[in-house]
Amino acid sequence: MEDKIFVVGHKNPDTDSICAAISYAYLKNQIEKTDRYQARRAGQINEETEFVLKYFGKEAPLYMPNVGTQVKDLTIDDVEGAPDDVTIRLAWDYMSESGISALPIMKEDGTLEGMITDTDITRYFMDAYSKTIMSEARTKYLDIAETINGEVVVGDPEAHFEEGRVIVGAASPEHFQHYIKPKDLVILADRADTQLTAIEEGATAIVICLTGEVKKIVRMAAQAAGTVVITTKFDTYTVARLINQAIPVKHLMQKEGVVSFKEDDFLDDIRETMSKLRRPSYPVMNNRGQYVGMIGSQNLLSAKKKHVILVDHTELSQAVDNLEQAEIVEIVDHHRVGTVETINPVYFRG
Repeated sequence: MEDKIFVVGHKNPDTDSICAAISYAYLKNQIEKTDRYQARRAGQINEETEFVLKYFGKEAPLYMPNVGTQVKDLTIDDVEGAPDDVTIRLAWDYMSESGISALPIMKEDGTLEGMITDTDITRYFMDAYSKTIMSEARTKYLDIAETINGEVVVGDPEAHFEEGRVIVGAASPEHFQHYIKPKDLVILADRADTQLTAIEEGATAIVICLTGEVKKIVRMAAQAAGTVVITTKFDTYTVARLINQAIPVKHLMQKEGVVSFKEDDFLDDIRETMSKLRRPSYPVMNNRGQYVGMIGSQNLLSAKKKHVILVDHTELSQAVDNLEQAEIVEIVDHHRVGTVETINPVYFRG
């Protein structure tokens, strides 16, 4: 896609300034067989100009008071957002594979719900002492099974673990009644006696390690008691280490104080924010509030200057704001050579 070139007149535009922008943009598009030249205006049109445009059936150019570099002029990283029910395990894997340190969490309508960073996840695992965190997060049994490479063999995989603790059933069956409570999720070895005892003590779910099979008597007992049964080939240590990674990211994500930028924000403004916060990356939203990608301080180096053709003036004081940030490619004026300075040679016609 070709970069647009904006044809714009002076501030407080009169009729010849507006008409010059419209006609010269049209001429350039016809000559080059393109539509990259876009007429713009640097102020409100007056009644005379409005009459002329209406008489000839022309729309007024779009208002463009500032040609400074904006977020939309940067290379915006295409980082796919994740839904809030994705697991910590999957979020971490995606961030690691993509080489990113922050992941936007999206609502179904494409708007931003929150952010999760690699720091949030590592802090969670370093501080994860609570045995009830998985039930507090309403973790889905299917997500638990997938996180430990297992399978839900009894019960509804889409149901949630909503109450109780996660414990390892390492003791002998006769001691289970002393520490298994109703609604607990119990991680067990492949022993039918311990599995049956956990079910009898009211466990809401059991994870059976080192197997893919469940004995018939255990399956029948679980079905009768409404106990969810998950099997895995992992051992109890591995399961205990991995199982907390099944919680959804919405339980850890940042919801308050998430800083995002809009595509129309100017770089002068976002630089100040970035220098204060010093975060690795920030989400970018379009005018409809929908997420479009991520930027960080390194993206500022990719900024593209807007290309501008000035018509009917050459005075910097009359030009659109932040003209010094744009690249002037042509000047068409019938007055005189003014105060505008450029780095590169430009085509000038007076």
